[in-house]
Amino acid sequence: MEIRPLTRAETVLAAAIHREARRSAMPWLPELHSPAEDRAHFREHVYESCTLLGAFAPECQGFLALAPGWVEHLYVAPAHQGQGLGHALLTEAQAQQDALQLWCFARNQRALDFYRAHGFTEAERTDGRGNAENEPDIRLVWRRS
Repeated sequence: MEIRPLTRAETVLAAAIHREARRSAMPWLPELHSPAEDRAHFREHVYESCTLLGAFAPECQGFLALAPGWVEHLYVAPAHQGQGLGHALLTEAQAQQDALQLWCFARNQRALDFYRAHGFTEAERTDGRGNAENEPDIRLVWRRS
């Protein structure tokens, strides 16, 4: 497996993985945007505001969007989950920064367990009024020891 930054052209891969992984892990979430809107968002916003790291084995099977102090996105294609891709991406992010935080939906127990296993702890809970999905979420934090 190779972890490397995505190019702007490869943001289409991140957008597709994002859509597929969210549908699989969180079927209860509303789909707020079309696939074309997702691609535009990743190309024009996420790529400009984050470092996008892709996990390639050999094609892109997962990605992490890293902003200063924040994991904005971490998704692995459903067919490739459980193979260490998410672990490798998050470990790379933790190696690059001394502290990280992220938001995770409260009903996404598998993701919560994953982040807690990587040293993240709960810092805040909301009722979901602050996110587009109106879904209760949890802010998790990690600090290098």
